[in-house]
Amino acid sequence: MFKRHYILILVVTLTLLAVPFGIIWPNIKEIKKTSQAIYYEYEFLEEKNRLGLSIKKAMKIYNDLEHYAPDLTALALYPGQELNFIQATEELATKNNVTTKLNLDINKIKKGSQYHQLPFTLFVTGNFPNVMSYLGSIRTMPMATILTDMNMYTKNEKKSNTNYVESQISGFVIWRGEIPQPPTKPKK
Repeated sequence: MFKRHYILILVVTLTLLAVPFGIIWPNIKEIKKTSQAIYYEYEFLEEKNRLGLSIKKAMKIYNDLEHYAPDLTALALYPGQELNFIQATEELATKNNVTTKLNLDINKIKKGSQYHQLPFTLFVTGNFPNVMSYLGSIRTMPMATILTDMNMYTKNEKKSNTNYVESQISGFVIWRGEIPQPPTKPKK
């Protein structure tokens, strides 16, 4: 009987240890794994929902602005209209009593999907208030320009004893249409 008692205690002890470690512990691990998977799925769906709302918002903004497209298209230069940009810069120069020199780089157009960027460098010389007035009136030109860089230097004119300012402006004018291809060299 005494031996049975030890066997019974041993069986009960093994059962008490086997249940938590053999059944409960693996189930807890599985529950944690499932819980983590559900949480990741929740985050994924939340992100999808946020993106969906962002797309809806972007579509609404696009639809609200769509009627401005003809106005934006009118602000772009088309091939052959480079002279319009040159004349606009010269007219502003005359109006603001400054001198300008414009370099357009047709060979370095940055390609976009519909609109491209035609790089230019503009040198403006005159007294400081006139140069600043000219720079401010660039935004009134009938074409879209993006100014990317500006440097300003003082220039002392000894003849007239006047301080002039020279400004170098780099930027892009928006271009729409085919990008001109550089001429190919004839094969010999």
